[in-house]
Amino acid sequence: MSSDDNVDDRLSMFPEEITLHILSLMPTKYAVRTSILSKRWRYRWMFVTNLDFDDYHPINGQWS
Repeated sequence: MSSDDNVDDRLSMFPEEITLHILSLMPTKYAVRTSILSKRWRYRWMFVTNLDFDDYHPINGQWS
């Protein structure tokens, strides 16, 4: 067993309020993509109260 096998999943250790706040800062389509991270994250995006369906990305100034 290598040392990489013992790495903690620090994101899953955050309190639910913190993870929901982080997800609320993302565009909705990216928040939904986090559902593949683990079984615990599968439906977490559904509890985000700030839905953002705007596909404009101010970083690169483009619509996707």
